[in-house]
Amino acid sequence: MRRYVAYFLRVGILAVAMLLFYLAAVAWGKMALGHTMFYLKEPLTIQEALAEAKQQKEADEDKVDDAAGTGTETFLDFCIWGQKERVTLTNETLFRSIQADAILLCGNPELLFAGCRFPLPEDEGGCVIDEQAAWELFGGVDAVGGEVSYEGNAYTVRQVIPGREKTVAFQLSEGNGEDGQQKILDRMNVRKSRNSSVTELERTIASQFGFAVTILDLELLHGIAGGCVLLIPCSVCMCFFCYFAGQYKRQEKITRKAVMAGTILAMAVFFMFLLKRWVNIPDDYIPARWSEFQFWRTLWEDKANALKFLLQMKKTGVDIGWMGSFYQAVCYGLLAEALFLSISCLKPRTH
Repeated sequence: MRRYVAYFLRVGILAVAMLLFYLAAVAWGKMALGHTMFYLKEPLTIQEALAEAKQQKEADEDKVDDAAGTGTETFLDFCIWGQKERVTLTNETLFRSIQADAILLCGNPELLFAGCRFPLPEDEGGCVIDEQAAWELFGGVDAVGGEVSYEGNAYTVRQVIPGREKTVAFQLSEGNGEDGQQKILDRMNVRKSRNSSVTELERTIASQFGFAVTILDLELLHGIAGGCVLLIPCSVCMCFFCYFAGQYKRQEKITRKAVMAGTILAMAVFFMFLLKRWVNIPDDYIPARWSEFQFWRTLWEDKANALKFLLQMKKTGVDIGWMGSFYQAVCYGLLAEALFLSISCLKPRTH
């Protein structure tokens, strides 16, 4: 009886481990933002950001005219933004008001909120709100077309985005009132192409905008979370490898040994394919010569400082998404691995 209990317990633990592995993989996938985030060492005022955006737009138009017919992308897709906490939003029609976090942005809103293209850069009278803000202001998520008031200005809701942080986002304009001279814009998101590195983007920002920035190394967090997610597949492959290696030693006939050897070789190829398919090492992690010990020391210090800055910096409502996904991927991945390893401690007793 105890033998069957041990079997069922192992199956149950394995099922829970696989569920946690699935949740970790989903959370890890949500961390793939498709853009790079920077922290401005010297925050901008709204007037300064608008001036920079205007100057950049004119420069891009000149580049397009010069490169007409080449079919190449010559502009930098960016969004300068900052958060103002605990602002008052009012729905004057329903006499409702809430305290929310206001995201003031200048550029492409899709670089902040996935799948959200509103409000457009020239749309000074539009805004987006998250689902929680929509529920409290309008009594439901069907709030597109409704109006909210902020600092005496009326804004039309263009889209309702997922979220429970009570967030509202506006494009910058000259009529932002008392916010105009406050240095509250301290972040910049830039779309990263496959052929460009983060270091190249940093140099481009310095040359085109003159901004001194700190890279928010989300690739590092993505890699750490990915390592935790890969623990289960690697452990499963190692278990099968050890099992077939043991079977290979027990076989006496050459044909059976050849079958076991072929199976082990196939598993090794599959394991290497798994690593090659999912493990992507950035170029700045690879030295010119592997014997450059100073490179490894500098890389370790830089990544440790980057991780410390990411975890300790002041978070905004936009940051909650990727930080939550990171913690979920790490915790679920480690828990799944711990449960998988615990199965070996529950071997059924034999009489």
